[in-house]
Amino acid sequence: MNGKAYQAFSIWGEDYSVGPTVLVDPADGKVYTWVASDSAPMPAAQDKAFDKTPHTITGIMEDGAMMSITLKTDDGAELMVRRVDVDTTDLKSMVIGDRIKVTYTGVIKGNDMSRAFVTKLENVK
Repeated sequence: MNGKAYQAFSIWGEDYSVGPTVLVDPADGKVYTWVASDSAPMPAAQDKAFDKTPHTITGIMEDGAMMSITLKTDDGAELMVRRVDVDTTDLKSMVIGDRIKVTYTGVIKGNDMSRAFVTKLENVK
């Protein structure tokens, strides 16, 4: 990346990678993170993806699949939200048009969830 070789590590959920890629500079051992929208690696200590503060966002379910759902949030973003390896005990219905609250740690920017870790899905009225 940018002419430099890093050791790259993915964070895996149940069946696929989640969160940013973790990069280690073999020359000095410094740790960075990277997602496709980044122009350069970010020092891992500065990456808000690993902040454990829970946040929520609510949206209308527009589509559903085996591993994820698509939500249109109240602010107009369209999010592909994973549902595998996530607490769904309060998710009683998954019908297009349902309002669903997503609890996550990390950061969601617009439609980009690459620095967010979803922890819970639940229905809301």
